Amino acid sequence: MAQPFDPLNYAEENNETSWYTSAIAGIGSGLIKVPEGVVSLAAELIDLGADTNTAAGVEKFFDDLNPFDEVADATAAGRITEAITSIAIPGTAGFKFGKAAATAIGYRLAKKAVQARKSGDYARITRNTSRGAEEALKRNRKARAKRFVAGVMGGAAGETFVADV
Repeated sequence: MAQPFDPLNYAEENNETSWYTSAIAGIGSGLIKVPEGVVSLAAELIDLGADTNTAAGVEKFFDDLNPFDEVADATAAGRITEAITSIAIPGTAGFKFGKAAATAIGYRLAKKAVQARKSGDYARITRNTSRGAEEALKRNRKARAKRFVAGVMGGAAGETFVADV
């Protein structure tokens, strides 16, 4: 006979916090950890340059501010959810920034095409047409790379802030 599904592993059997409660708390804690990482990084840089103890005060402030931290740390599901939330927010912002930059480039190219059409230069089929097509492909490749780099940098920034300061 098949054994019933048991969502708790041996290490979590005696834990009072359920995995789903911890996962939900991980989302809340992850949302708080994003600004905490930014402010903590700035405080550590101030400590490095000015030889102060600002980072300790910032850490205490955010420890008092985050009511979800202990519940999220109670299970692996909470810790994983907290980490994913902390990485996903800056990563998504990076990809949106990259998309906006690529849209701006596309807008400029479209505007030039409309202006060329109005002046009568758009429909001329010459050697410049193939050069223009090659240039458009090259710019599209560059825009794609910029979007990707912006997304990766946002994700990397999020990963930086996940570290327990």
